[in-house]
Amino acid sequence: MKNTFTLLLLTTLISACSSIDVKKEEVRKINKVAVVGFELIQELPNEVTLSLGGTSSADSNVAMMGEPAIPHQHPAISMMYQALNRKLKKSLKWQVEGLKDLEANEYYQSIFKSKMTGWKSRAMIPKGTKLYTLKNMLDGFSVMTLKPEERKALARKLNVDAIVVAALETKLVSKASWASLVGGGKFTPQVKSRFYVYSSHTGEAIWSDVNAMGKESTKRIGHWAGIADLEKLIKASLESANDSYAQVISRYEQF
Repeated sequence: MKNTFTLLLLTTLISACSSIDVKKEEVRKINKVAVVGFELIQELPNEVTLSLGGTSSADSNVAMMGEPAIPHQHPAISMMYQALNRKLKKSLKWQVEGLKDLEANEYYQSIFKSKMTGWKSRAMIPKGTKLYTLKNMLDGFSVMTLKPEERKALARKLNVDAIVVAALETKLVSKASWASLVGGGKFTPQVKSRFYVYSSHTGEAIWSDVNAMGKESTKRIGHWAGIADLEKLIKASLESANDSYAQVISRYEQF
């Protein structure tokens, strides 16, 4: 039993370490950043499969089929973006440029127009999900697919030590209840953050965390036959998003 527990603990630690990589000496030199890419991939309520055990369509084989990531906007996404900026300021003591600074920067907006307007080759997202972004702001995919020299130039033009990307994913957990027997129930949002910091000196990632999982939100949104108010679900996701940001910082400190 003891050997089994030790093996399980080691497996968990290896898995956690493999999803995060930090060059701490370089990160410690950072004073000023800009979050230049932000997105939320939201699981849609009418795509969630109901069961007494609770499940999520993002976990199903069907989700692997994928569909083009077409950007959409929603006011609540701005709340998640602002919450991240506040977390970086408070926990890391960084100066953080805001969206208005990005909108006023000609170089950033030129990249935005080339990446986010017109017909573009887009990443695929799981079937039954929707991509949300902010107006006049790049999504995570657009920044991550820039060449290192392009990210380096962007950081220099913004006059920051590093640029940051956050890509969030929300899944809806269907909680078991007697209402499930007649097609009703409640959804609980849970957010995972993928977080990247790119150096202004190299354009390469000096901090990446691809599995910062927040706790399930304490706010549960009712549904009937898998149909629920999407706006309420996105707003309810903010609590879990904040916890995933806390996990990003905690995992960095423990690395």
